[in-house]
Amino acid sequence: MRQAASRPLRRTLGLLQAMRTTSEVKAFLDGSEQLSSRITLRLASAEPLAAKEPQLAADAVVTSFGFAPIGRLAWCVLSTNEAAELLKKMLHRSLAYHQELLSLKSAEYAAHVLVESLSRYNSHFLANGSINSGSADWTPIGTATFEMAVVGYDEAQAFLLYAEDED
Repeated sequence: MRQAASRPLRRTLGLLQAMRTTSEVKAFLDGSEQLSSRITLRLASAEPLAAKEPQLAADAVVTSFGFAPIGRLAWCVLSTNEAAELLKKMLHRSLAYHQELLSLKSAEYAAHVLVESLSRYNSHFLANGSINSGSADWTPIGTATFEMAVVGYDEAQAFLLYAEDED
């Protein structure tokens, strides 16, 4: 019985490890019933964002997808490592009840693909809050009871990973 239970996890990790682009990660997330109701990955061109300061660029990305802007003071600027860690947490466990969404390895790999898809020298990452020791603090861009958003962009592309949950 133990082997049968681990097959879906190995299959999920195998599917993720075959992915190299944000579009492939998006297709995977959209195709998973368990994830698609809680995690949204949106992709866009970032050409108009290059001249904006990062917080204004993040507002431009979220409003382009129908979410609310939160202004300069609410966005947290993240390093590449901080972004990868937050993305991993968002993909690994649900926000309200901390149920596993993806295995830790799968979440870590998907976060790595998202971060590495952007230029190493000209990428920006911002979040509407943080997740620490099982608790979260955020400024809402949507209407969910619990939410977390990470915007990443470089000179060519942008993504918004939005996690939501209800209690």
